[in-house]
Amino acid sequence: MNNFEQETYLWIKDFVIKNDLCPFASEPFHKNELSFKTLDSFSQIDFQSIQNNQFLIFPQVKNNFEVFYSEVSNLYHQDFHFIAFHPQFCFEGLEQNETANLVNQSPFPMIHIIEAKQMDQARLTIKQGENISLKNEEKLKKLFQES
Repeated sequence: MNNFEQETYLWIKDFVIKNDLCPFASEPFHKNELSFKTLDSFSQIDFQSIQNNQFLIFPQVKNNFEVFYSEVSNLYHQDFHFIAFHPQFCFEGLEQNETANLVNQSPFPMIHIIEAKQMDQARLTIKQGENISLKNEEKLKKLFQES
């Protein structure tokens, strides 16, 4: 693992997993099923070799969050979902400094690739997804009040 991949791994372990922020992270992390790949640009994504639970890390991409998110939103593969993470991540309708944004704020711009069938199996309703977000926001508020 290079330094970017190591830092991403530690962020997942020490922040995401430790605080139980993602329903899709813990099991593959503990089964050692996460993989990491550092790329310089979106044009380097090889759609023939992407894998479930792979993190594509773009430390050289200096785009602001909106540009990065737009590029991620334009990615398509019938078998995978692409989840954006970025140091400046901001959920639509929230202010940049709101705690809820911390869930998707990462050390580097990156994409988490999750198989569509894994997302379908979770069958999270919109309400369940909102509840996860609300619980995460409360966890993060408590975490940052304690520190």
